[in-house]
Amino acid sequence: MKTLHVITDSLTHCSISKRLIEAAEKRNIIINLITTSNFDFSNETKLGNDDGLYRASCNRNAVLIEQHLLNDEVNSLYNDIPLQYTRVPGSLRDAILFQKAGLSYIPSFPLVTNDREILKKYSEILGNFPLVIKVSGSMRGLGTMRVDSFESLHSIADHLHNSPRTYYQLQKFIPHKMQVRLKILNNEILTSHANLRTTDFRTNRSPKEEREELVEDFSPEIQELGKEAMKVLGYEFGAVDILVDETTNKPYLAEVNMPCDFLYAEKLHDADIAGAIIDFMIKKSEKK
Repeated sequence: MKTLHVITDSLTHCSISKRLIEAAEKRNIIINLITTSNFDFSNETKLGNDDGLYRASCNRNAVLIEQHLLNDEVNSLYNDIPLQYTRVPGSLRDAILFQKAGLSYIPSFPLVTNDREILKKYSEILGNFPLVIKVSGSMRGLGTMRVDSFESLHSIADHLHNSPRTYYQLQKFIPHKMQVRLKILNNEILTSHANLRTTDFRTNRSPKEEREELVEDFSPEIQELGKEAMKVLGYEFGAVDILVDETTNKPYLAEVNMPCDFLYAEKLHDADIAGAIIDFMIKKSEKK
């Protein structure tokens, strides 16, 4: 690999892009920074085996650019290119794939109705209240809402039913004391830690002054669940979030983030994740 093409929106993911650029330049890799605001889809650009492609932004336009540039020859962090073209967005697509693969995912239903009888059936199957409504595409706990009564569920569903362009899930509420986060590259766990729950049920929305982290190697069951989730989604790098039920100790997949913010994990573990990503892409290009 001679050139790394980094897709960014130039603002929110600037720090991640800088880390990748720094790691690439140490390895004499040329950098081409692609910003969403000035990308020209009319240019006939085809990336090949000398190129690497990394999307550092979750912006919808960045996803479109990535899909435009992806092909079987360019070196990316996906091992299943066609899967990345699905029209179903983010976490809802992941939920469908996890359930079909039989993985331990938080029990859930796509929320596409405001029918009272169907909503009652969903709530009973999911173990009744509290329940959780999760908006696909939201980040850092935003759009994740706890629902404590059927009256609240029905009124929220009425509102969501009039927003057909946004996707939602109705999920079982998992009582948990910690959210495990695994950074995985090429089926290897690079870092692992847990955010301990404080005053907010959305673990990663707890106030910074209240947050506590637990750094350790978690059980083989948790590690394998994270690795299997990555395989199902066709990702070679990403961050897997797992909730551990505090009453049964059963782990549940919450979500997989790709791209992900790995800067905090680098600092917490004193790890060079950016360098590991670049080295992996270089070796991948050499095998082709």
